[in-house]
Amino acid sequence: MPTPLSVERVFEQVGASLTAFGHRCSYSKVPWGRGAVKVFLNLLTARFERADIYHITGDVQYMALRLPPERTILTIHDTGILKKRWGLRRAVIKKLYYDLPVRRMRYITVISEATKRELVELTGCDPQKVLVIENPLREIFIASSKRTFREKPVILQVGTGSNKNLKNVIQAVNGLQCKLRIIGLLTSEHTRLLTLSNTEYSSASELSEEEMRAEYEDADIIAFCSTYEGFGLPIIEGQGMLTPVITSDLSPMKEVAGSGAALADPRDPMSIRRAIEKVAGDSPYRQELVKKGTENIRRFSAELIARQYEELYERVIKENEGLNDRS
Repeated sequence: MPTPLSVERVFEQVGASLTAFGHRCSYSKVPWGRGAVKVFLNLLTARFERADIYHITGDVQYMALRLPPERTILTIHDTGILKKRWGLRRAVIKKLYYDLPVRRMRYITVISEATKRELVELTGCDPQKVLVIENPLREIFIASSKRTFREKPVILQVGTGSNKNLKNVIQAVNGLQCKLRIIGLLTSEHTRLLTLSNTEYSSASELSEEEMRAEYEDADIIAFCSTYEGFGLPIIEGQGMLTPVITSDLSPMKEVAGSGAALADPRDPMSIRRAIEKVAGDSPYRQELVKKGTENIRRFSAELIARQYEELYERVIKENEGLNDRS
Protein backbone atom coordinates (compact mmCIF):
# COMPACT_ATOMS: atom_id res chain seq x y z
CA MET A 1 0.00 0.00 0.00
CA PRO A 2 2.41 2.67 -1.22
CA THR A 3 1.54 6.33 -0.74
CA PRO A 4 4.13 8.97 -1.74
CA LEU A 5 4.69 9.12 -5.49
CA SER A 6 8.42 8.41 -5.37
CA VAL A 7 7.83 5.40 -3.12
CA GLU A 8 5.03 4.17 -5.40
CA ARG A 9 7.35 4.25 -8.37
CA VAL A 10 10.18 2.51 -6.55
CA PHE A 11 7.94 -0.37 -5.49
CA GLU A 12 6.18 -0.52 -8.84
CA GLN A 13 9.63 -1.33 -10.24
CA VAL A 14 10.10 -4.03 -7.58
CA GLY A 15 6.60 -5.34 -8.28
CA ALA A 16 7.26 -5.54 -12.02
CA SER A 17 10.35 -7.65 -11.35
CA LEU A 18 8.45 -9.91 -8.95
CA THR A 19 5.73 -10.35 -11.57
CA ALA A 20 8.41 -11.34 -14.08
CA PHE A 21 9.59 -13.95 -11.55
CA GLY A 22 6.08 -15.47 -11.61
CA HIS A 23 4.48 -13.85 -8.56
CA ARG A 24 1.15 -12.00 -8.56
CA CYS A 25 1.33 -8.51 -7.06
CA SER A 26 -1.52 -6.12 -6.40
CA TYR A 27 -1.51 -2.63 -4.91
CA SER A 28 -3.88 -0.77 -2.66
CA LYS A 29 -3.97 2.67 -1.08
CA VAL A 30 -5.50 3.79 2.17
CA PRO A 31 -8.92 5.30 1.47
CA TRP A 32 -8.62 8.57 3.36
CA GLY A 33 -5.13 9.94 2.69
CA ARG A 34 -3.20 11.90 5.32
CA GLY A 35 -4.11 13.90 8.41
CA ALA A 36 -4.78 13.09 12.05
CA VAL A 37 -8.47 12.28 11.65
CA LYS A 38 -7.82 10.41 8.41
CA VAL A 39 -5.31 8.14 10.13
CA PHE A 40 -8.07 6.84 12.39
CA LEU A 41 -10.54 6.64 9.49
CA ASN A 42 -8.01 4.56 7.58
CA LEU A 43 -7.58 2.23 10.55
CA LEU A 44 -11.34 1.84 10.90
CA THR A 45 -12.41 1.52 7.26
CA ALA A 46 -9.55 0.04 5.20
CA ARG A 47 -10.31 -3.33 3.61
CA PHE A 48 -7.74 -5.75 2.19
CA GLU A 49 -8.01 -8.68 -0.16
CA ARG A 50 -6.74 -12.06 0.97
CA ALA A 51 -3.00 -12.46 0.37
CA ASP A 52 -0.09 -14.69 1.33
CA ILE A 53 2.00 -11.61 2.13
CA TYR A 54 1.07 -8.04 2.97
CA HIS A 55 3.78 -5.43 2.48
CA ILE A 56 3.40 -1.89 3.80
CA THR A 57 5.71 0.23 1.66
CA GLY A 58 4.56 3.82 2.16
CA ASP A 59 4.37 6.23 5.07
CA VAL A 60 1.32 4.50 6.55
CA GLN A 61 3.18 2.40 9.09
CA TYR A 62 0.20 2.55 11.44
CA MET A 63 -1.66 0.15 9.12
CA ALA A 64 0.50 -2.55 10.67
CA LEU A 65 -2.00 -2.39 13.53
CA ARG A 66 -4.69 -3.76 11.19
CA LEU A 67 -2.78 -6.46 9.32
CA PRO A 68 -1.74 -9.94 10.52
CA PRO A 69 1.80 -9.62 11.91
CA GLU A 70 2.77 -13.14 10.88
CA ARG A 71 2.12 -12.32 7.19
CA THR A 72 2.98 -8.62 7.04
CA ILE A 73 6.26 -6.91 6.17
CA LEU A 74 6.72 -3.28 7.15
CA THR A 75 9.19 -1.11 5.23
CA ILE A 76 10.33 2.07 6.99
CA HIS A 77 12.14 4.65 4.88
CA ASP A 78 13.28 7.11 7.54
CA THR A 79 12.34 8.80 10.78
CA GLY A 80 12.56 12.32 9.40
CA ILE A 81 9.03 13.33 10.33
CA LEU A 82 10.01 13.26 14.01
CA LYS A 83 12.68 15.89 13.35
CA LYS A 84 9.90 18.31 12.34
CA ARG A 85 7.46 17.70 15.20
CA TRP A 86 7.55 18.55 18.90
CA GLY A 87 5.64 17.94 22.09
CA LEU A 88 2.44 15.93 22.17
CA ARG A 89 2.14 15.78 18.38
CA ARG A 90 5.59 14.21 18.09
CA ALA A 91 4.79 11.74 20.85
CA VAL A 92 1.58 10.61 19.11
CA ILE A 93 3.32 10.25 15.72
CA LYS A 94 6.18 8.30 17.31
CA LYS A 95 3.72 5.93 18.96
CA LEU A 96 1.45 5.39 15.91
CA TYR A 97 4.10 5.34 13.17
CA TYR A 98 7.03 3.70 14.93
CA ASP A 99 6.65 2.28 18.44
CA LEU A 100 3.43 0.30 18.06
CA PRO A 101 3.97 -0.96 14.47
CA VAL A 102 7.58 -1.97 15.16
CA ARG A 103 6.59 -3.77 18.36
CA ARG A 104 3.81 -5.66 16.58
CA MET A 105 5.64 -6.61 13.39
CA ARG A 106 7.88 -9.65 13.11
CA TYR A 107 9.37 -8.55 9.79
CA ILE A 108 10.71 -5.03 9.19
CA THR A 109 12.84 -3.75 6.34
CA VAL A 110 14.63 -0.42 6.04
CA ILE A 111 16.39 1.15 3.06
CA SER A 112 19.77 1.91 4.63
CA GLU A 113 21.98 0.99 7.56
CA ALA A 114 21.58 4.59 8.76
CA THR A 115 17.80 4.16 9.00
CA LYS A 116 18.26 0.85 10.81
CA ARG A 117 20.46 2.52 13.42
CA GLU A 118 17.91 5.32 13.87
CA LEU A 119 14.99 2.91 14.18
CA VAL A 120 16.70 0.67 16.72
CA GLU A 121 17.71 3.67 18.81
CA LEU A 122 14.25 5.23 18.53
CA THR A 123 12.16 2.18 19.39
CA GLY A 124 14.57 -0.08 21.27
CA CYS A 125 13.63 -2.98 19.00
CA ASP A 126 15.77 -6.04 18.41
CA PRO A 127 18.21 -5.21 15.56
CA GLN A 128 17.91 -8.81 14.36
CA LYS A 129 14.36 -8.28 13.14
CA VAL A 130 15.31 -5.27 11.00
CA LEU A 131 16.61 -6.18 7.54
CA VAL A 132 18.27 -3.67 5.20
CA ILE A 133 17.04 -3.87 1.60
CA GLU A 134 18.05 -0.80 -0.38
CA ASN A 135 16.04 1.05 -3.00
CA PRO A 136 16.34 0.01 -6.64
CA LEU A 137 17.32 2.29 -9.52
CA ARG A 138 14.40 2.62 -11.89
CA GLU A 139 15.14 1.75 -15.51
CA ILE A 140 13.99 5.14 -16.78
CA PHE A 141 17.07 6.65 -15.10
CA ILE A 142 19.63 4.56 -16.95
CA ALA A 143 21.31 6.29 -19.93
CA SER A 144 23.69 4.95 -22.55
CA SER A 145 25.34 8.24 -23.50
CA LYS A 146 25.90 11.80 -22.25
CA ARG A 147 26.47 15.05 -24.09
CA THR A 148 29.63 17.15 -23.76
CA PHE A 149 30.24 18.98 -20.49
CA ARG A 150 29.54 22.73 -20.81
CA GLU A 151 32.08 25.45 -20.05
CA LYS A 152 29.33 27.09 -18.00
CA PRO A 153 27.89 23.99 -16.31
CA VAL A 154 24.29 23.47 -15.30
CA ILE A 155 24.18 22.32 -11.68
CA LEU A 156 21.02 20.40 -10.85
CA GLN A 157 19.74 20.76 -7.28
CA VAL A 158 17.08 18.14 -6.51
CA GLY A 159 14.69 19.21 -3.75
CA THR A 160 14.01 22.39 -1.77
CA GLY A 161 12.98 21.07 1.65
CA SER A 162 15.04 22.19 4.60
CA ASN A 163 17.05 18.95 4.61
CA LYS A 164 17.92 19.41 0.93
CA ASN A 165 20.25 22.23 1.97
CA LEU A 166 19.54 24.61 -0.91
CA LYS A 167 20.61 27.66 1.13
CA ASN A 168 24.16 26.35 1.49
CA VAL A 169 24.29 25.35 -2.17
CA ILE A 170 23.27 28.89 -3.15
CA GLN A 171 26.12 30.25 -1.02
CA ALA A 172 28.49 27.69 -2.54
CA VAL A 173 27.84 28.72 -6.16
CA ASN A 174 27.96 32.47 -5.48
CA GLY A 175 30.32 33.99 -8.05
CA LEU A 176 30.88 30.76 -9.99
CA GLN A 177 30.31 30.60 -13.72
CA CYS A 178 27.39 28.21 -13.68
CA LYS A 179 23.62 27.96 -13.90
CA LEU A 180 21.71 26.55 -10.96
CA ARG A 181 18.68 24.48 -11.97
CA ILE A 182 16.41 23.79 -9.01
CA ILE A 183 13.72 21.12 -8.80
CA GLY A 184 11.13 22.00 -6.17
CA LEU A 185 9.11 24.95 -4.93
CA LEU A 186 11.17 27.98 -3.93
CA THR A 187 10.42 29.89 -0.74
CA SER A 188 10.68 33.66 -0.51
CA GLU A 189 13.91 33.15 1.43
CA HIS A 190 15.35 31.03 -1.38
CA THR A 191 14.43 33.69 -3.93
CA ARG A 192 15.98 36.41 -1.79
CA LEU A 193 19.24 34.49 -1.44
CA LEU A 194 19.36 33.72 -5.16
CA THR A 195 18.84 37.39 -6.00
CA LEU A 196 21.58 38.50 -3.60
CA SER A 197 24.01 35.94 -5.01
CA ASN A 198 23.56 37.10 -8.62
CA THR A 199 23.47 33.43 -9.61
CA GLU A 200 21.76 32.52 -12.85
CA TYR A 201 19.03 30.06 -11.97
CA SER A 202 15.73 28.55 -13.01
CA SER A 203 13.32 26.22 -11.25
CA ALA A 204 10.57 23.71 -11.89
CA SER A 205 8.35 21.52 -9.73
CA GLU A 206 5.86 18.66 -9.89
CA LEU A 207 7.70 16.97 -12.76
CA SER A 208 6.80 13.67 -14.35
CA GLU A 209 9.35 10.87 -14.50
CA GLU A 210 10.01 11.67 -18.14
CA GLU A 211 10.55 15.35 -17.32
CA MET A 212 12.86 14.40 -14.46
CA ARG A 213 14.89 12.21 -16.78
CA ALA A 214 15.24 15.17 -19.14
CA GLU A 215 16.55 17.29 -16.24
CA TYR A 216 19.21 14.70 -15.47
CA GLU A 217 20.11 14.52 -19.17
CA ASP A 218 20.56 18.29 -19.38
CA ALA A 219 22.54 18.64 -16.14
CA ASP A 220 26.33 18.78 -16.07
CA ILE A 221 26.57 18.20 -12.31
CA ILE A 222 24.11 16.85 -9.72
CA ALA A 223 24.22 18.66 -6.36
CA PHE A 224 22.60 16.55 -3.66
CA CYS A 225 24.24 17.86 -0.49
CA SER A 226 21.41 16.92 1.83
CA THR A 227 21.69 17.07 5.60
CA TYR A 228 19.31 14.14 6.14
CA GLU A 229 17.97 11.27 4.03
CA GLY A 230 16.72 7.77 4.50
CA PHE A 231 18.49 6.80 1.28
CA GLY A 232 19.02 9.44 -1.42
CA LEU A 233 17.55 8.29 -4.75
CA PRO A 234 18.91 11.28 -6.76
CA ILE A 235 22.43 9.97 -6.11
CA ILE A 236 21.93 6.73 -8.01
CA GLU A 237 19.60 8.37 -10.53
CA GLY A 238 22.34 10.87 -11.40
CA GLN A 239 24.89 8.07 -11.62
CA GLY A 240 22.55 6.10 -13.87
CA MET A 241 22.23 9.14 -16.14
CA LEU A 242 26.04 9.36 -16.48
CA THR A 243 26.18 12.69 -14.65
CA PRO A 244 28.86 13.49 -12.05
CA VAL A 245 27.33 13.65 -8.57
CA ILE A 246 28.27 15.74 -5.54
CA THR A 247 26.69 14.55 -2.32
CA SER A 248 27.10 14.75 1.44
CA ASP A 249 29.83 13.07 3.43
CA LEU A 250 27.10 11.91 5.85
CA SER A 251 25.37 8.54 6.14
CA PRO A 252 23.55 7.13 4.27
CA MET A 253 24.46 9.35 1.29
CA LYS A 254 28.14 8.47 1.25
CA GLU A 255 27.40 4.74 1.43
CA VAL A 256 24.77 4.96 -1.32
CA ALA A 257 27.20 6.88 -3.56
CA GLY A 258 30.06 4.44 -3.04
CA SER A 259 33.17 5.78 -4.74
CA GLY A 260 31.10 7.28 -7.57
CA ALA A 261 30.54 10.77 -6.16
CA ALA A 262 32.44 13.78 -4.86
CA LEU A 263 31.75 14.19 -1.14
CA ALA A 264 31.30 17.51 0.67
CA ASP A 265 30.40 18.63 4.16
CA PRO A 266 26.80 19.83 3.70
CA ARG A 267 27.10 22.20 6.67
CA ASP A 268 29.99 24.08 5.06
CA PRO A 269 29.25 26.06 1.85
CA MET A 270 32.98 26.29 1.11
CA SER A 271 33.28 22.50 1.16
CA ILE A 272 30.43 22.27 -1.36
CA ARG A 273 32.06 25.00 -3.46
CA ARG A 274 35.42 23.17 -3.52
CA ALA A 275 33.68 19.99 -4.68
CA ILE A 276 31.89 21.88 -7.47
CA GLU A 277 35.12 23.55 -8.60
CA LYS A 278 36.95 20.21 -8.60
CA VAL A 279 34.27 18.45 -10.65
CA ALA A 280 33.82 21.37 -13.05
CA GLY A 281 37.53 21.98 -13.57
CA ASP A 282 39.01 18.49 -13.74
CA SER A 283 37.85 16.45 -16.74
CA PRO A 284 39.68 13.18 -15.84
CA TYR A 285 38.22 13.38 -12.33
CA ARG A 286 34.72 13.85 -13.77
CA GLN A 287 35.15 10.90 -16.08
CA GLU A 288 36.37 8.75 -13.18
CA LEU A 289 33.33 9.70 -11.08
CA VAL A 290 30.98 8.76 -13.91
CA LYS A 291 32.79 5.45 -14.46
CA LYS A 292 32.66 4.54 -10.79
CA GLY A 293 29.04 5.69 -10.65
CA THR A 294 28.04 3.27 -13.41
CA GLU A 295 29.80 0.49 -11.51
CA ASN A 296 28.07 1.48 -8.27
CA ILE A 297 24.52 1.31 -9.63
CA ARG A 298 24.84 -2.38 -10.45
CA ARG A 299 24.09 -3.19 -6.81
CA PHE A 300 20.81 -1.28 -7.07
CA SER A 301 19.33 -3.13 -10.05
CA ALA A 302 15.59 -3.71 -9.73
CA GLU A 303 16.03 -7.44 -10.30
CA LEU A 304 18.63 -7.75 -7.53
CA ILE A 305 16.49 -5.80 -5.03
CA ALA A 306 13.36 -7.77 -6.03
CA ARG A 307 15.24 -11.03 -5.42
CA GLN A 308 16.00 -9.89 -1.88
CA TYR A 309 12.31 -9.22 -1.26
CA GLU A 310 11.41 -12.53 -2.87
CA GLU A 311 13.73 -14.36 -0.46
CA LEU A 312 12.12 -12.56 2.46
CA TYR A 313 8.59 -13.33 1.25
CA GLU A 314 9.46 -17.02 0.83
CA ARG A 315 10.99 -17.10 4.31
CA VAL A 316 7.84 -15.59 5.82
CA ILE A 317 5.62 -18.11 4.01
CA LYS A 318 7.78 -21.06 5.13
CA GLU A 319 7.82 -19.86 8.73
CA ASN A 320 4.03 -19.58 8.68
CA GLU A 321 3.70 -23.07 7.21
CA GLY A 322 5.87 -24.34 10.05
CA LEU A 323 3.65 -22.61 12.61
CA ASN A 324 0.52 -24.13 11.02
CA ASP A 325 2.07 -27.60 11.07
CA ARG A 326 2.78 -27.31 14.79
CA SER A 327 -0.67 -25.99 15.66
